[in-house]
Amino acid sequence: MSGTTTYVRFQSTERNQRGIFTGIFGLANGLAREGRLTAEQHRFWRAANDWYDAAYTDPSRVDPAVYDPGVNPGAVAWFKTSATHLLDRAPG
Repeated sequence: MSGTTTYVRFQSTERNQRGIFTGIFGLANGLAREGRLTAEQHRFWRAANDWYDAAYTDPSRVDPAVYDPGVNPGAVAWFKTSATHLLDRAPG
């Protein structure tokens, strides 16, 4: 191993009911679904999700079972550290 970081994951600090640490998209989508975003935050969230959806395929649209805990327990998504065009949008 080269000792360099190849992937990074933005996630919650606590495990969810399935025992995993919810990722950035799940956290933001949950806040939006629960109505916990301000109008400005909601616009940002919607625009960001639309951009990511247009730029990259949601893995669960290709394989609906990809995050199914019975099929793929513990499955989570990561960013490549070289994908700066994706990571630059994450802090928002």
